[in-house]
Amino acid sequence: MENYKNTPLWDNSLTVEERLDYLVKALTLEEKIACLTTGCPDVERLGIKSSYMGGEAAHGIEARHDQAFNRGKPEPTTSFTQPIGMSASFDRELIRECGRCVGEEARALYTRNGGGGLCRWAPTIDMERDPRWGRTEEAYGEDPYLSGEMSSAYIRGMKGNDPFYLRCGATLKHFYANNVEHDRISISSSLDGRNKYEYYLEPFRKAVTEGGAEAVMTSYNEINGVPAIVNDEVQKILKDTWGLPGHVVCDGGDMQQTVYDHKYFKSHAETVAYGLKAGVDCFTDDKEVVMASAWEALEKGMITESDIDRSIRNSFRTRIRLGFFDGNGDCPYTGMGEEYINNEEHREICAKMAEESVVLLKNEKEALPILPGKTESLALIGPLADVWYKDWYCGIPPYSVTVLDGMKKAYPDTEITCTSGLSDIYLVCGGKYAGLDEASRLILTDKENAEAFTLTDWGTGCSTLIARSNGKYVTLEEGSCQIKADKDEAFSWFIRESWNFRQIGEKKEDGETEESGKIEEYGKTAWYLDSWNGRQVAIDEKGYLAVIKTAEKANGEGEENEETACFLRSGEPAVFTMETVKDGISEAVKAAGSAQRAVLVLGCNPVINSKEEIDRTTLALPPFQQKLADAVKAANPDTVVVLLSNYPYT
Repeated sequence: MENYKNTPLWDNSLTVEERLDYLVKALTLEEKIACLTTGCPDVERLGIKSSYMGGEAAHGIEARHDQAFNRGKPEPTTSFTQPIGMSASFDRELIRECGRCVGEEARALYTRNGGGGLCRWAPTIDMERDPRWGRTEEAYGEDPYLSGEMSSAYIRGMKGNDPFYLRCGATLKHFYANNVEHDRISISSSLDGRNKYEYYLEPFRKAVTEGGAEAVMTSYNEINGVPAIVNDEVQKILKDTWGLPGHVVCDGGDMQQTVYDHKYFKSHAETVAYGLKAGVDCFTDDKEVVMASAWEALEKGMITESDIDRSIRNSFRTRIRLGFFDGNGDCPYTGMGEEYINNEEHREICAKMAEESVVLLKNEKEALPILPGKTESLALIGPLADVWYKDWYCGIPPYSVTVLDGMKKAYPDTEITCTSGLSDIYLVCGGKYAGLDEASRLILTDKENAEAFTLTDWGTGCSTLIARSNGKYVTLEEGSCQIKADKDEAFSWFIRESWNFRQIGEKKEDGETEESGKIEEYGKTAWYLDSWNGRQVAIDEKGYLAVIKTAEKANGEGEENEETACFLRSGEPAVFTMETVKDGISEAVKAAGSAQRAVLVLGCNPVINSKEEIDRTTLALPPFQQKLADAVKAANPDTVVVLLSNYPYT
């Protein structure tokens, strides 16, 4: 249709509902079913261009493009402190300003790329009742009032001040009672009425009715035995009671999980049918599976076209408010350009939020502030002293500032000594040493060609190794048994750079010890080495370190690379000892003892030990960090501890 802008869909003088009345009559049934996903297809005769709902924005626009579904060149954006840090500011107005920056950058990227990203999956307002939860950094805390207030401020900043048009829509996550990662796609959260309304639902209520959230994402868990995707409270509470204006989307892949993991239905058609009737409008699973399931549900009489129409109205109501069909050019946010991406104002707001997110826990004997003019020397110590890590929903920032960078700027005339406190080691096996070949593969060699590795023990069986010669992380190659030192960072959905040094002779749960005689045999602490997914490391016939692959495929292992895999199908796990090249704690003690003051920077890597799909098992500091802290404090009682962490420690 050449004159599609003359149709009611594009007529701003009509009410939204009148425009939607026209739309559901004009779309074919096949087109409607295609819109049950998070996207919509091109419908040329109506002027509808394909677009999608979604994209992360927990603390800035996530445009890394490092996932299979959106592979591409990273687009740097302003990356604010994590939501748990923003919440610790208790500053509604500042969080609103952060949300404004996010909305502006979402618009600028839409102008640059088109397609979508204008209704983002943020903020996360799950209640952090259990501090071991793997996604603690992503939400706003354990208090429902605080979470509701902080998230509402962020939402208001994202959406803008126009009474009708949205700068960027906010999709609340995850509705509801979601506070555990272990078995999250099959577990049921059991609630009584008071906990439900006063605790878990309260921040959602506030974010919808006061913050003005546009949309909501359902959670993976069941609620009192009913999967969230087919929980009729989506319609009865979110829409009918609270008046959610836009749409509801299920979490990634959750339609199929209702059959495969919850085992609640036997067919995806049932999930689509009951999901639509419960109030879910968009399904995030594979488009072809969603469409086939919807057709089946329709053909079997589980749903009618009016059920689909209701969903279409909700998702297109959001699109209309985003200005996708703005026939008169009324939307004030159209055409926002590159000048909004990480501009100077956004950087200043980012820095201010980082400052306000800092929480002073204790200041005994007026240890703080450390005044530059009265401080001749400082020892900056710890594994977090001079690193910057991404978290799972972080974007790619155009720059980063470590603690050391900030200290140098704040104390220009002070002598600053910085050490990580980490040790460098040789890995020894059967009298030989682990080294690197030309392709950075780990191979046994003589001591002259041994590779020194910086060892970081993050606790609970998770360690990383960085080869000193090239500065790369040791990783288990995807789809292969090969162990290489060739990764710039430990960051992916599966952390293949995480290793478990399992001490031989360690007590098992039943009180037995594992091959305890080998401790005497090797004369010092001996270790097995396990990969991130539990594969045991052995030595192949050429002397390379490789993992033993049993018949069962391990989680996240990937498709086997026929050319390079060469998995060991059997064999004994290798036994390693460690030879110290540099004692990190001794170096830290020396630095602390020689300085006027010491600043000890401890904490976590945001994707090791705790992240989406991984809960913590303890609230304790990693034992290595506790040992380091004790040693530094003994060497210099005038020590300040800084925690950089996603989550709370005891």
